[in-house]
Amino acid sequence: MKSLLNISLIAVMLSFAGEVSGQDLWIPFKDDNGKWGFRDMESDKVVIQSKYDEIGFSFMNGLCRVKVKDKFGFINKKGEMVIPAEYDVVGDFSQGLAFVNKGRREATEDEAYVPGLYGFVDTTGKLVVPLKYSYAVSFNEGRALVELDEKIGFIDTTGRLVIPIVYYVGDLYFKNGKALVNSADGREFYIDKDGKEIKEENPE
Repeated sequence: MKSLLNISLIAVMLSFAGEVSGQDLWIPFKDDNGKWGFRDMESDKVVIQSKYDEIGFSFMNGLCRVKVKDKFGFINKKGEMVIPAEYDVVGDFSQGLAFVNKGRREATEDEAYVPGLYGFVDTTGKLVVPLKYSYAVSFNEGRALVELDEKIGFIDTTGRLVIPIVYYVGDLYFKNGKALVNSADGREFYIDKDGKEIKEENPE
């Protein structure tokens, strides 16, 4: 699971780098009190006041994730809290949805890691996909990886499970219509977005 989290973070950073050229040049900044906000890169003016404990890299689908005390929510470009800060983990919006989590706790010397439950909200804050998965990543090409009982599958943007949760992780995202998965019998192969094996592809 730790490796999944690390790969997911890298993917988010790459996504940010790809989108920043098409939006306002706002960059996060940290003030002397350790609070975060946004500053316009060209004018150097503060556009979002620094009052957050943590903030996302940019605005995706018009919203940016922020942390208030120990919880995450989302603000719009006016600085309004559109989705209340009530989640323990959130992802950036992609294709109109963002994964959210309640109950996740990092491991400590005294307590084991607790994954909590993941689901997805839309830009209004409506819970489109219920909190029921042990892990999830952002949407790409209309599919999002979800995990349950240490196996993975993929849902579409309506929350429908289009690829059953029977595989072990290979790729976190679909790329050019395919994703690498590992089966229970140890095989590694590509599937298409309907879950059909792409036989002509060789993962190696």
